[in-house]
Amino acid sequence: MKKESAAAYNGLLERTWRASGGDWDAFQDTFTETLSKEPKESIVEFWKLHRKRVSMLFCDAIYHGGYLMLGSVMGNDGFMEFADKIAVLPLAAVEKVVSDPDSMVDYPILEKLTEQTFESIFLDVYDEKMGADDGEFLLYEAPNARNVIRADWKAIGRIDLEKQLGLDRIRAKYEKSGGREGARHRRENIAEPGFVLFA
Repeated sequence: MKKESAAAYNGLLERTWRASGGDWDAFQDTFTETLSKEPKESIVEFWKLHRKRVSMLFCDAIYHGGYLMLGSVMGNDGFMEFADKIAVLPLAAVEKVVSDPDSMVDYPILEKLTEQTFESIFLDVYDEKMGADDGEFLLYEAPNARNVIRADWKAIGRIDLEKQLGLDRIRAKYEKSGGREGARHRRENIAEPGFVLFA
């Protein structure tokens, strides 16, 4: 994959986060608007990069950490949406989560529900660019990218909270914090905007 595309996509994400002030809704709106101004070739390349980032997040510790952060109610589809959100954090944050899943505790914004996945934003923007409306035009345009994500649900997706996965900080904050209702309360009270991703 071209280094220029990776640098351009990382730059787009960082500029969008700075402009949004750390607010998910503002970020999604700005991301959608910015992506729609890109040529279709760039959208395809950026989508491939997004899916590659998501695939980096398939591991027991990240799944279990997300499960605890979201009130112990996350299934496989929920994990895909959770990974979809992590993947659009600035690259340094994504790499930090991959190397140290317990660092997800530093990003409480991950608890906030989003109206639309970023995967679907890519699909919708590309459809609009091509004058299509089936929601899957990008999948047909770049068939090889459809196989970038390979999740082995035999290895992850079976929650075993007795496993020692190095999630001490996440466990300390979330394991006894009210389950589903506690997660709902935290999502409703996340301080936005003002969440700082950049020093």
